[in-house]
Amino acid sequence: MQAQQVKCWVFFKTKPQTVFNPQAYFTSANLERKQKQHLPLYDIHDLPVDSSYINALSPYCDSITFVSRWLNAACIYCPESSVESIKQFPFVSDIEMRYYETNVCSGPEHLRELHTGEINLLKGQTQRMNSHAFEQASLNGKGVTVALIDAGFTGYLKNDLLDDVRSNNQIKHTWDFVRKTPNVDHGSAHGTAVLSCIAGKIDSVYLGCAYNADLLLYRTEKPFNEKYSEEEYWLAAVETADKYGANIINTSLGYNERRYFQKDMDGKKSLLARAANIASKKGILV
Repeated sequence: MQAQQVKCWVFFKTKPQTVFNPQAYFTSANLERKQKQHLPLYDIHDLPVDSSYINALSPYCDSITFVSRWLNAACIYCPESSVESIKQFPFVSDIEMRYYETNVCSGPEHLRELHTGEINLLKGQTQRMNSHAFEQASLNGKGVTVALIDAGFTGYLKNDLLDDVRSNNQIKHTWDFVRKTPNVDHGSAHGTAVLSCIAGKIDSVYLGCAYNADLLLYRTEKPFNEKYSEEEYWLAAVETADKYGANIINTSLGYNERRYFQKDMDGKKSLLARAANIASKKGILV
């Protein structure tokens, strides 16, 4: 009988003293963000995890699905019988077990077509956000990088609300952390709807106030099969967004029902909270 597999996050005590070249690892947008905010070009979170730790874990686990620089940890699947052995490694500080909940989430959404009669409504929405003040200050997202972390971006390559975004090459990086592919044009249209609210345009009317921003599109949701792995995808997306110079991370996601409760909302329990706290220290608004 095959040994029961469990999923764990293994946290390490230290990182190796290594030569790290931020100019080679980060994009120029990342370095510019830090310089503008008078932040160090890198800190201990950016250093790679010690490869010898990963090599030592490998014989004890079936797979290593993600290695986090920020948390100095690895997500692994291993036989339950291996957990105690892994705990004995002198470089391991903690092991957190992950147990799954399966929920049914909504299927792909479709953007509703916008009609001419709604243009006044669109104008009213941006006016309520004081869009005129942005215009007077010449603030339109130029020079700002916004990362969108969502369930998918179905239709974003063809939707006519995003013609300007595509023609201006504002989308700088895309990645589907579920399928490990740069294609994010599937899964859900929710991300496309959010993208249009930031940078979309219908006729001559902008739907948002950051229509000239650079954009990063990341898919982290796995429809119909909600599991803790989505938090791991989110953590990977945030680390990648930092690498590509995100100033702002917009994420229309949350996990609470049958997963976290009010007592867990302490900024430490979930992977999302830990990653968001690190992002804020790096000058990123989440």
